[in-house]
Amino acid sequence: DGVLETAVRAQEVSHLGYVGVDIVIHPEKGPMVLELNAQPGLQIQLANGAGLKKRLERVEDLEVADMEHGVKIAKALFAGRFENRKAVAEGIKTIGASEEIKVVSASKKRIKVAAKIDTGAWSSSIDKELAEELGLMDRENILWYGKKISAIGEERRPFIGVTFYIAGRKISTKMSVSNRKNLTYKVLLGRTDLQGFLVRPWISQK
Repeated sequence: DGVLETAVRAQEVSHLGYVGVDIVIHPEKGPMVLELNAQPGLQIQLANGAGLKKRLERVEDLEVADMEHGVKIAKALFAGRFENRKAVAEGIKTIGASEEIKVVSASKKRIKVAAKIDTGAWSSSIDKELAEELGLMDRENILWYGKKISAIGEERRPFIGVTFYIAGRKISTKMSVSNRKNLTYKVLLGRTDLQGFLVRPWISQK
């Protein structure tokens, strides 16, 4: 968080709407700004091997309330890739078409929930009533509102931060909130949260 906060503060004092911030980690002083680039490139970045253009497109319509909110959005959208590398290094784990997961509530309790594993879905989602019961619908945990295309058409859904455990692995992610009241599974896990797992649909469902 410290590096992201430093970058945001540097952007604020520069009064530039779009800026590239070069930062190094000092062993004693922590994050330190080397320079600000008013016209950073959009191609592959040396630090993370990822381009900026697609990332800018993903945040183009998002409304950021303040620095803390912006940092939460950045972590939710872009930090997962590196967490997944670590997960893969731990070893590929096999999961079935449905899994019992433990969702961390606002009071830090781990609540068992049956989740559907859906490799056809890009992102994960959670039932609105369940999210409310777990205390995850507090204003400060709502990252943004986004448009989702579903069977009933286009709708505006909130995206919230969710931490859960599956197959002994902890995953912190973002999930869209939807009405899954009449569905068997209150949580659906999409591809973004399944990296590092081998999904075998024929394994006996729990």
